[in-house]
Formats: sequence, structure tokens, C-alpha cells
Amino acid sequence: MKKACFVSLLALLIALFPLSPALTADNDVRRDVLAVVRQFQNAGVRGDAAVLEQIFDANVTHFHPGSPYRFVGKDRLVREFVSAAASHQDTHFEMIDPQVQMADQNVAVVTYYIDESWMQKNGTRISAEEKATEVYVNHSGRWLMIHGHYSIE
Repeated sequence: MKKACFVSLLALLIALFPLSPALTADNDVRRDVLAVVRQFQNAGVRGDAAVLEQIFDANVTHFHPGSPYRFVGKDRLVREFVSAAASHQDTHFEMIDPQVQMADQNVAVVTYYIDESWMQKNGTRISAEEKATEVYVNHSGRWLMIHGHYSIE
């Protein structure tokens, strides 16, 4: 009986207070941004230069724990991902607990944890846990990464 009352009350609340169009639109934008993040991850693991070039802004900046220096520019960053993918085999990449914060309607900050592993050409298996922050800007309907920062746990 209590369960039926709860379900009825929940249905009434949903009917009285539906999601506002703004909240629904915001969720759609977050979903679209996460779709681009997943495209980036897949392209990065495969070293797919064509897809990476579509996702990175021309002036993208990138901090990565494998380098003490900032990578600057789309061309430099695409080369880095293509080179890294060529040296890895049997790569496992998992994005954990992604969060999308909208700074405004055209700027998204994405944070997540990474669990990844790969086999190097010499047969050594490497595992890493990282934290990631990526900033995306909507340019003419396309979400482009303008900055990425990754750190090892």
C-alpha cells in the first residue's frame, strides 16, 4: 500500500512540476559535449588524426603527465596522439564519473577519472589512473577542445 501511495505521489509531482525546457536543453548540451569527449578518447586511443583534427581547436593547449611541457596547437597535439597510439598495443581506456559544467551556453568544462592500460612494443604492460579536465567551446555548432589537463593519481 505504501509503495502504491509513493508511486502515485511521484507521478503527481512529475505532472505538476515537469522538467523545464531550459533543463532539458541543458541536459541535451551536456550529452552532446560528452559525445565529443568520447569521440576524442576513441580517436586518441586509435591515433585517428582525421578525427582529432576535427575536435581540437587550432590553438588547443594540453598538459600531460608524460611531458613536463605544455603542448600548443592542433598540429602538435595530433602528432603526439598519433605517435603515442603507434607505440601502444592492446589499449584499455575507461572514462569514470564524467561531469560536465556549463560555464555558459558555449563553454563546457568536463572532468573525469581515467583507468587505462596498454602493452608497449617491448611487451611491458603499463597501467595508469589519471584525472582529466577538458575545456570545450562551441564554435558554429561544433564543440572543440581548447584545453586539456591530465594528471596521474
